[in-house]
Amino acid sequence: MIGTISALVEKDDIIVMDKLCHASIVDAARGAVEDRKSIRIFRHNDMDSLEKTLRQVNEVRKKGALLLTEGVYGMTGDTAKLDSICELNDKYEARLFIDDAHGFGVMGKTGGGMGEYMGVQDQIDIYLGTFAKAFASIGGFSASRGDVVEWIHYNARTQVFAKSLPMVYVKSLQKTLEFVRNGDARRARLFQVSRKLADGLRQLGFYIRKVESPIVPVFVPGGDPVVAMEWISYLREKGVFVSGVAYPVIPKKCIMFRMVPTASHNDTDIETTVEAFKNLRDDKKLDLDIDWSVVEKLYGGD
Repeated sequence: MIGTISALVEKDDIIVMDKLCHASIVDAARGAVEDRKSIRIFRHNDMDSLEKTLRQVNEVRKKGALLLTEGVYGMTGDTAKLDSICELNDKYEARLFIDDAHGFGVMGKTGGGMGEYMGVQDQIDIYLGTFAKAFASIGGFSASRGDVVEWIHYNARTQVFAKSLPMVYVKSLQKTLEFVRNGDARRARLFQVSRKLADGLRQLGFYIRKVESPIVPVFVPGGDPVVAMEWISYLREKGVFVSGVAYPVIPKKCIMFRMVPTASHNDTDIETTVEAFKNLRDDKKLDLDIDWSVVEKLYGGD
């Protein structure tokens, strides 16, 4: 991430990025510019805010503009409005960079990611993916036109002194790619598991935003990181692994438990998870009947 973005940005370029971009994108953007004023932020998935920002950028920019967004937002599972983003990117003559770590291998007819899913892959200038998610390995890639890839290859400082992936990973990834390309049944099962899990938790009263990806983000009232860690330990003791997310990634006074189901999970796994959350709700006397509009306001986009 850092190497690719730094190789693409030069003096007098401007970076435009979604407010909820992953920390790795934020760090890369900050390291790529000399002046933080060269970074402009638009409201999450808000196309009016994006167009306003791009319009303002075009009034002052001396050179290029690089638009940064995620395909699937890994923390909350919602997806970028890539069709509208691509349209605005072309209108204001920017370059579009998509971090699709959580979409690659999962979204789209062949697992090609959010670009394939939305039918706009050919409108994405730089597509970044990782092998650490759906491919269950290490490493990643930046894909673009041949000349752009060559430029990144020779100008990304992070790659100049880096070694190639060990051959054992290269060979295993080649095999995994075959599984992904022919993984229609697994992807269908993955979404089935995800939806069944989300529905079961909603029936218990937990607030879960509807998302297009398989990620299941469970919001609960709270905000105290210490208490959140106690709840995480409680669930793990019952055989359910969750990741806890707190402010500033999500709004204050709530905690989010993020779960990423797989095609290998079965109905018993789903039932065990739902039962664990039921016990958490009852044992900790969680008040789930609250106003979640603050979350919707942040993630609801338009």
